[in-house]
Amino acid sequence: AILFFIGSVLGAFPDNVLVPQTGAPVSITDILIISIMSTVGAIVGYFVLSRIFSVARAKQIFTILAVLVLLGMATTPFSIPDVPMLQIVLLEVMHVVLGGALVYYLVKA
Repeated sequence: AILFFIGSVLGAFPDNVLVPQTGAPVSITDILIISIMSTVGAIVGYFVLSRIFSVARAKQIFTILAVLVLLGMATTPFSIPDVPMLQIVLLEVMHVVLGGALVYYLVKA
């Protein structure tokens, strides 16, 4: 959320750049909903893996899956037509920060 507000002040999230899936500009609500859904998905995924496999194996599988999901999500900001480069950079940083924090804290737990 902090990166979104910084980007908004810098003009990285203009109102005239619309996300194709929603037909609306990127908003703080979108960022929060996606962040919460990703967090819940990661927690549930790690919980399921830790019940099926040994803890060490679950951590390994979860980390690999998380990296693959992050790589897959890296292309999503480029699907927005006429998106400013700063918006792409900030969205990518948001992906890495949230994904990295989830992997770090869930695997550490």
